[in-house]
Amino acid sequence: MPNKKLGLALGLLLALGLVVVLVGALISRHSGQGTFEDANTHVEETDAHAAVRKAVLRTDPTNRPADFDWTNAEMGERKVDGLPVKSPFVTPPYDLSNPDLGVAVHDYVLVGRVERRAGTRHPDSQLRPQTDYDVTVLEVIKGNIDAGQEIPITKDGGISKDRSHVKFSYKNDFMLEAGGVYVFLVGVSSDGKELSVMSPFGTVPLEDDIAAELKRTKRPIGPDEQKAVSKILEKSEVFARYVAAAENKDAAAKLPPEIRDRKRYKSVYEK
Repeated sequence: MPNKKLGLALGLLLALGLVVVLVGALISRHSGQGTFEDANTHVEETDAHAAVRKAVLRTDPTNRPADFDWTNAEMGERKVDGLPVKSPFVTPPYDLSNPDLGVAVHDYVLVGRVERRAGTRHPDSQLRPQTDYDVTVLEVIKGNIDAGQEIPITKDGGISKDRSHVKFSYKNDFMLEAGGVYVFLVGVSSDGKELSVMSPFGTVPLEDDIAAELKRTKRPIGPDEQKAVSKILEKSEVFARYVAAAENKDAAAKLPPEIRDRKRYKSVYEK
């Protein structure tokens, strides 16, 4: 009898494992098409963001995209702009905390200073807001965008339409501060007009002392100011880590062919 019960338990575990694998495969199939859909939400993504989902989809059932449900989202104690934060995920279903992976997948990696929060949009196709920022490009780590220019960058999340709370997709996400300096890992829309980041790991703050120096850099950024910016960034370990990631050709080479060789779009802000 004990052997029979053990066999039954093992059978149930194998069946459960098969269900998890099938669910993961279906999610990956959707994500490879540049969109993610389930019964609760419809999230448009750039090819770069979809590629990350497919490359490193988490298998923890508490963090799968299938659990993306705003109705059960937790209203935590943390506040942003004096408003409570509502978000359904503890962590993203993909992992950009590894700079090598993040840089390999995205087309543009920039150091930028946020000049202002330009506003929050509430697209009908989205169940969470998108916040637009005007960003001065201080240095380019990957891509052909000119440093010195001011460009708009959209970040997932923002103040709800009724202004009662702040919505993020992930509980550890955050709004960008005016004057803040970040490494931006950016995806580009198919028409090249929108640059966006979609997870907490898409905007990486520089060290406080480095950011303070860069905050004082005069505009417009001419050749002399650009030299000063580069000199300041030489002292940043965060910047150095992302430069090293951009130079790590092995990371891109190890991506699956359908991600590595995907169609890439050119930003209208390129040279």
